[in-house]
Amino acid sequence: MDISDTDTNDNIRSDTENVAEEALSGIRHLVMSSGVIYGFTFFGILKKMHQTGKINLFDLQSIHATSVGSIMGTMMALWTISPTLDASGEKIFEWDILENYMVHRPWQHVFQFSLQNMINCYQKCGIFQKDIIKDILDSLFRSKDLDIATITMQEFFDLTHIELFFFTVELQQFKIVNISHHTHPNWCVLDAIYASSCAPILFTPHENDSIKYTDGGFLVHYPMNYCLQWCDEHEYARDTVFGIHLLSHGVVIPQQESVVPLRTESKKFTLLDYFYTLTKHFYQIYSQFTEAGTSYSHQEIQPYEINVPPTLHAMDVITVVRSHEERQKLIEYGYSLVRGFCET
Repeated sequence: MDISDTDTNDNIRSDTENVAEEALSGIRHLVMSSGVIYGFTFFGILKKMHQTGKINLFDLQSIHATSVGSIMGTMMALWTISPTLDASGEKIFEWDILENYMVHRPWQHVFQFSLQNMINCYQKCGIFQKDIIKDILDSLFRSKDLDIATITMQEFFDLTHIELFFFTVELQQFKIVNISHHTHPNWCVLDAIYASSCAPILFTPHENDSIKYTDGGFLVHYPMNYCLQWCDEHEYARDTVFGIHLLSHGVVIPQQESVVPLRTESKKFTLLDYFYTLTKHFYQIYSQFTEAGTSYSHQEIQPYEINVPPTLHAMDVITVVRSHEERQKLIEYGYSLVRGFCET
């Protein structure tokens, strides 16, 4: 092969990379699965993707999410309101403020696993209530002069211009409910988040007009298919979609040397472990009958996705709540997944 052949191949490779980069920068729709503690990893993925120019969160038009994905989606949408501008007038997404808040806030004072909480769990059908979610987001909303307890889905959309679709399960009929400013304009954002993320035992079911709701992850762990259907209906291209999917199989994966391993020492099988194991298998069985997997034919335009293999027990909440080091490791795990995504 002569030099001209090499140059031609290099040009082809460069053109291909430029096309892929240009396509990825056109992301307008975000999908996030449930994942409990992996919300920190989702944050790390979004931060790295935004900072490296792979996506621009200020360009988002919609977010489709379940459970902790709803919490992360709300944070991302909130942070697009009245952003700081740099010297050239470009919008700045203030990641450092969010990361410092998520990592260094003493979350053990928010999630207090006390004997009284455990006793109340029987009567209230959960250890924690909606005030915990309010406590998680209240400071962030107040920094934007907003009240998380009163702002409605419609009012939040009017500020962000990002359509939020949060999935929950109505308990009585055990059916999927898709909450948005279209269907539930007068619902408070706090209620929508809580209805989507009130994992049983950890949280009391959400109740509205005598109807009870529980964590959307029961029936819609990863709402990619719902997002794609919505995009098709509105004639949005599927390659404008970016998804973050916590895989539901396996517990621990081998770590590369460059990735800081998370703490995985053996521990006693707790009530939360027991419940998580049951619901995980229930979801896997039920999903076979209710929802096709995110597999695409070669003819289809495919969304961009990062799959998140679990490295730590998803319900190991106490460990993560008590340790800012573990929270930082989960975020850095997200960074490593983005590096792998970019390489492939």
